[in-house]
Amino acid sequence: MLNRQSLITRLTLAIFIVSLIVGITAAIMYYSYAYKHEVEHASTSIDQIVKTISRTASIALYVEDKDLATEVINGLALNDTITAAAIADKSEYLAQGENFNITNAQTYPLTNPFFTDEVLGYVHIVPNTQIIINQANQIAVGNAKALALHTLVVVIIFIFVAYYLITNPLGKLSQMMQHIIPGHDNRVAPPKGHKHSEIGSVSDSINAFLDKTQSLFEQERKLRTELEVLGKRLRLLFENAGTASLLARLDGEIILYNSAVTKLLNKLGFEMEDNFTRFIKDVFQDPATLLALSQTAIKENEVVQGEFQLNNHCSDDEIWIQILIMTTVNDEGETFLQVFANDISSRKAELKCLKQKANFDKLTGLFNRQGAIPAIEEQVKHNKTVAVLLLDLDGFKPINDIHGHDAGDKMLQHISEKISSSIRKDDIAARWGGDEFVVTIHDIDKHAARVIAEKLIGNISTPLYLTAQQCNVTVGASIGVAFYPEDGDSVEKLIEHADEAMYEVKRAGKNDVSFYRKSVTHH
Repeated sequence: MLNRQSLITRLTLAIFIVSLIVGITAAIMYYSYAYKHEVEHASTSIDQIVKTISRTASIALYVEDKDLATEVINGLALNDTITAAAIADKSEYLAQGENFNITNAQTYPLTNPFFTDEVLGYVHIVPNTQIIINQANQIAVGNAKALALHTLVVVIIFIFVAYYLITNPLGKLSQMMQHIIPGHDNRVAPPKGHKHSEIGSVSDSINAFLDKTQSLFEQERKLRTELEVLGKRLRLLFENAGTASLLARLDGEIILYNSAVTKLLNKLGFEMEDNFTRFIKDVFQDPATLLALSQTAIKENEVVQGEFQLNNHCSDDEIWIQILIMTTVNDEGETFLQVFANDISSRKAELKCLKQKANFDKLTGLFNRQGAIPAIEEQVKHNKTVAVLLLDLDGFKPINDIHGHDAGDKMLQHISEKISSSIRKDDIAARWGGDEFVVTIHDIDKHAARVIAEKLIGNISTPLYLTAQQCNVTVGASIGVAFYPEDGDSVEKLIEHADEAMYEVKRAGKNDVSFYRKSVTHH
């Protein structure tokens, strides 16, 4: 089926239209030229005929020989280009042919045969215009037909040449390109006879383009492979990381988390939530602080971190994590919340142990002086009244000297237990040094303080049975009491005044209680 849009169709149509216009124009011009040329040629022929018969016609006119003139007229009539003719002097016709009409005649002068400058008469010739026109038309039409035929042959030849030299090779090139797969190594071959033509250059350009395309495809495949490998490594790194990591949208939807998160939740007895806010409220002991931290990370676009204790449904172990929160933006401009959590329970336990060693007495488990001072300061800060009791054991040194230091240590542990069992849990008991102890009791008056002090003396004096020595040993206690805020506004001052009151007891006979009095400082 003829394709109207094909190159050969459009080329043929264009050539046909152009050839038709040029052919018609050329035929018209050639016809006009041929017609004019034939008319002029006929006129020239008549002129030559007149020259030929002018001598005879002049003689016939000079001697007034009508027969000779008639013979000349008849001779002229034999010519196809002459319809009729006449010979006349200046006043009348000497001879004239049939159908002569002076209206269409061409007039030529006849001179004296002896004196050529004297005009004797004229020869009138009527041209056969119809024959001249017919001959001119026949010649012009014939030439125009020849020109049209020549043009048609040239057009047909040109179309065939264009088909075999241009459209057919381009068609073959197009068919070859239809089988080309971008990125593969198949190429187009230049059509036969066109290796060095413009079509060959087009096939070379196509192959160069395919080479470049294949190179780009190979680079892309290589990059894709590298990205896949990198993605697998990153996924492996993310999924097997010891740090619990999750990614959430700003509306709280958790869209990604690694196995460390699942392990941590399993350890605590929780299941994974799909919402970050619910996740925090379930798992964290202080969700409000963590939520506020998350909002700060979002609003300030900064990295925030903190340490938080988690709820533990599976054991009594304290689980602490150090959490780090930041925001990140993807290529589409969407902001996400990145959360990383590391289990710091071991470090917390170690710090707690170190704090225990630093602030608590190793032998008795009570506060030591270093740990007691800030605890008492904190107690003084938050309570209206605090009674500070300084206890010094009576009769402890003989136990050490007679039964040894192990017996003395056991006695100190025995005393510590008695002190702890004699006060409230939120009161403070500390081994101040050697056989001295400090007890602070908040929100009591002097009467209650005395009751507790006497209770302490009673409990401390409970005998301790030494298994190795198979004997009971007993100690007493002298207690000095100072009250906050009336006896001092600092721990050092309160201890100093309790110590003064305690020595008042020592001087008075020991194993008793004394309250600080300002007058004591003056003794």
